[in-house]
Amino acid sequence: MGLFGFGKKKSPCDIAPENAQFVMPIEDVFNISGAGVVLIGTVAMGTVGVYDTVDISCGISAEITGIEYNGSSIATAEQGKRVGLLFADMIPNSVRKGMVVYKL
Repeated sequence: MGLFGFGKKKSPCDIAPENAQFVMPIEDVFNISGAGVVLIGTVAMGTVGVYDTVDISCGISAEITGIEYNGSSIATAEQGKRVGLLFADMIPNSVRKGMVVYKL
């Protein structure tokens, strides 16, 4: 492994399945007291909406309870948008930067 981790192999938790219809790598994670966990990222492929159930690499499945884009609530997140996905029932330390949100 080189300096700064270059050449480091990706963990299985950092990869979405090839047949995923929606893919968003997690760039940041926030826990908002009373609301839930917000996952920030740029949608790499597809669309997803509020109340959709998505998978998060390494076996986590959760329902999206809100989506924000540029400080406003929106109904769907689409390719190219940097969004925040809110999950009310997620355990805060169960996800980390580098994992992937996806929907088959």
